[in-house]
Amino acid sequence: MDITSVPVVTEYSYENLLNCILDVGSRHNLKKFHFEVFKEYFGTSGHNASTIIVEDEYYSESYVSDLSLYYTYSNDNLSKYCKRIHLLKGKVRDKESFLSEILDLNNQEIINDYLGYIVVKPLPQTIIGATLLKTYDGDNSRHYNSIREYTLNLFGRRIKLNTLIFQEQDKNVAACATCAVWFASHYYVNKTNSPKLSLYEITKLAGSSNKGVYRMFPSISLDEYQVATAIRQLGLDFEPVNKLANLAYVKAYLYSYNKGGTPILLGIYLPFLGYHLVTVVGYKIDLSIFDIENTDVQMLKLRSSLITKLYVHDEHTGPYARIEIIEDKEKVNDHYKNFEKNKKFEKEVEKISRSQFFLLLNWSSKSGEIEQSYGIVKDIFPVIPPIIRISYKTIFKIVQGDSIREFLKYVSKNGDSFIIDDLMWDIYLYESNSYKEAILKSSDYDNDISQKLLCTSFPKYIWIARGYHNNLPNVEFVFDATGLHTNFLGRAVILIDKENINFDFLNNYAQIDLKYSSLINKYYFHG
Repeated sequence: MDITSVPVVTEYSYENLLNCILDVGSRHNLKKFHFEVFKEYFGTSGHNASTIIVEDEYYSESYVSDLSLYYTYSNDNLSKYCKRIHLLKGKVRDKESFLSEILDLNNQEIINDYLGYIVVKPLPQTIIGATLLKTYDGDNSRHYNSIREYTLNLFGRRIKLNTLIFQEQDKNVAACATCAVWFASHYYVNKTNSPKLSLYEITKLAGSSNKGVYRMFPSISLDEYQVATAIRQLGLDFEPVNKLANLAYVKAYLYSYNKGGTPILLGIYLPFLGYHLVTVVGYKIDLSIFDIENTDVQMLKLRSSLITKLYVHDEHTGPYARIEIIEDKEKVNDHYKNFEKNKKFEKEVEKISRSQFFLLLNWSSKSGEIEQSYGIVKDIFPVIPPIIRISYKTIFKIVQGDSIREFLKYVSKNGDSFIIDDLMWDIYLYESNSYKEAILKSSDYDNDISQKLLCTSFPKYIWIARGYHNNLPNVEFVFDATGLHTNFLGRAVILIDKENINFDFLNNYAQIDLKYSSLINKYYFHG
């Protein structure tokens, strides 16, 4: 093999990574915040990368689509090829050892050490193209939910990676909102009939603004109407959320939809910067505050209130960027106390000063310096398949209602250990196949319950409402997420805590509210 035809292989360092990404003519991009994210992501505090492999001529489907539809009409002589940079952890490889591992099909070490790739587009500024990076390992607190399996090819070796594709905003063919929609739509590739489109194609799908006459390209921004249009043109839909001033309510919506994978478009207002749209792909929960008493929404304690951070795909910052939820107003006041006080300052700070909570995120200033900015939630749009007709709000009202309260009191041995006020509720949207996979991995159900649930035909999408008492699961309700609002939505009741259940209640279940007696008669599961 001619040695000039093989890729560049070098030991990882942050400086080496920058040298691989940037050529001589693009060193002005050095202050991109994305590079700071890569520095942490591949450094010793992150994945601890060891080796960089560079493909100098990579055909990126997303970039070539934008090139053919938009860039080719410019006078610039842009290449149709991108650069693709792979990263590995583990031992340091040189060119010879890397190629040896590639050829050895029995060697799986290179597959296990693979961390993903960065695509570099041959553009003057917006150079980070369609990139796939391995997530950090999950734990009990950090959850990356809006990810799917990608199959990629590393010089003939097939690798599967669970992640979500990322690229930065291209100010010619896409605004930040376009990128947010693009991220969300990619989650549904192979899950629905949603097509895999480029940034240019999504901007075009969004159509014209209803707030005035603007040029579609170059793309500066999309308004809410255009975002909604693009989502629906992709064969998807969204669930608009109100009551954004209530933090517990905001957390409940973010958690309930995202836990099962649903990507969520989160609109943020940032003082002096304006409106920004990101895609929520996960969250961090703090289990140490599980017993806190003020986590309730209208007398329901919710597991969603344990969220302390969000993980988002933010085209301006990078993949899996952290957003911290702040309730301390003094921190925000301290942040802005050194700003120049003028009419613009007063107007901007006034827009967020009435909020009871804030989002803290990193931002790159015009000078390229990394800054922190406090923003407020303006919009929440869970992006869902149209087949999902039942919203979180509907399920919340059912769980909160008197019928379930009375049912739980009735099945309890002492009449009060199942009282709803004592339960911490975990309410979330799920695919039924994922629900059954979770059952197989769980020790919460005995074999009899597991077998019955696994053999039950559930709708494709379901809502789960699980009640915990003293951190242990007590009861679980399953609802049809695809049903009609006029129909009864219950599909299963699972009583998990056998020590506190009065199993004789089945002999007298007719005393329970009529609709719940029929639910128990048809859908009750117990060991």
